Amino acid sequence: MVALLNTGSTHNFIGERPTHRSGLPIQPCPRLTATVANSEKITCPGVIRDAPVTIHGTTFHVVLFVMPLAGFDLVLGTQWLGTLGPIVWDVFARTMQFQRDGRTICWTGVSDTAGLGLCVSTGLPAPVHTIQSTKEPLLDALLNTFEDAFVE
Repeated sequence: MVALLNTGSTHNFIGERPTHRSGLPIQPCPRLTATVANSEKITCPGVIRDAPVTIHGTTFHVVLFVMPLAGFDLVLGTQWLGTLGPIVWDVFARTMQFQRDGRTICWTGVSDTAGLGLCVSTGLPAPVHTIQSTKEPLLDALLNTFEDAFVE
């Protein structure tokens, strides 16, 4: 699975498909919504408490809110990042470094074609679905898909 480490997200989220694949118990959360980057409110049907997430051999127990996600399996926000203490980021090298149990942890990000932030692979089971990438930019692909609606 791929997780986006996102300082712009207040909470942690897991996609619906990886949720079902993980087999972790989901607690219902009626009327829970999250506001996403485009100001849209998305319903979160449940929450997984104390979810074990392993990143490069280090396990963390996090609260994950279930919601539809595109492009990533998990979003780990400031709710989790704040538990790490001081973090040293090297955006150019795509690394993140912090201290845990008296030792230095340094992660290198995996490819993030959207350019959104540091992405790392996690130890949760891989999702069943496959994401196909296109060589053309996302906006061009979207416009081509709906070319009848966007006639000059």
